[in-house]
Amino acid sequence: MSITAPEWTTPPGVLGQLTANAPVAINVHASGLVKYMLRGGDLPAGLSLTDYGVVTGTPCQPGEFDFIICACNGMSRTSRNFSLVVQ
Repeated sequence: MSITAPEWTTPPGVLGQLTANAPVAINVHASGLVKYMLRGGDLPAGLSLTDYGVVTGTPCQPGEFDFIICACNGMSRTSRNFSLVVQ
């Protein structure tokens, strides 16, 4: 039995235009049973990424933030570039 790398169903790029000091929950998704991890860049202050692929929290500073999320299934992984804009 071979395990293939997860395939992203969330397209790369801007995940959303957010408002500072307003709570958010944004889902990212890849195929299979995966764990999500931040692999590079920075989320806006006040946000975090759950193991289940939810960017959640309350962003507290404006700006554009670029980051990489990795989807891992224990045998293989795949990464994707995303960004968020906080106004």
